[in-house]
Amino acid sequence: MNQRGFTLIEILVVIGILGILAAIAIPTYNSYRISAYRASAKTELLTGGQNMERLMTRTNSYATATVGAGGNDQVQQWTEGNRYQLSLRDLTATTYTIRATPQFTDSKCGYLEVTQTGVKRSQIAGNCW
Repeated sequence: MNQRGFTLIEILVVIGILGILAAIAIPTYNSYRISAYRASAKTELLTGGQNMERLMTRTNSYATATVGAGGNDQVQQWTEGNRYQLSLRDLTATTYTIRATPQFTDSKCGYLEVTQTGVKRSQIAGNCW
């Protein structure tokens, strides 16, 4: 009698190998995904900083800066995919801080900020910039 198919042992070995691969691949994928979100936030922060400097050149003040969905706003309110929310803090005629707050748990960096002097910092000390 000629039987075809897989034995239970063979199926369990394959499931075990797939489980090990998944245990390695999923955390690595999540790490790269968060890293990409962070890169998008950095881009928006630097773009906002450039727009703030243009505003200063035109009006000699940062005080009239706005956050919104585009148009005449100096800072976009959200990064692509709404992963980070951007806000203006410490806004005066001569100073500003743009903050990107993650809308997910970012235990490596937390929020990211850039100031009018170009200082870049994060909520949690580390190599985030």
